[in-house]
Amino acid sequence: MRRTETEPGEPSPPRTLAEASEVLWRLRPGGQAPLVDWVAYYQRLAVIYDGIAETDQDHRREARYLAGHAHERARDLETRIPRTREHP
Repeated sequence: MRRTETEPGEPSPPRTLAEASEVLWRLRPGGQAPLVDWVAYYQRLAVIYDGIAETDQDHRREARYLAGHAHERARDLETRIPRTREHP
């Protein structure tokens, strides 16, 4: 499935930077949300901004920058999540 296609009943992804801002504000976890929720949020942010860079020609560079920043933020937060030891 291509990034711009959606499942039946799912809203279509934002196609402009302005649309993305509105959608992403609603997806944002609360301030006390677990780190795993924030990592998932930033990963989704990166995917959405990557898509915007392909569809919103007037904001391509800004969307690419924001996607890169979201990728970095997700990686940074992942390092803060405690790892559990697996027992054989």
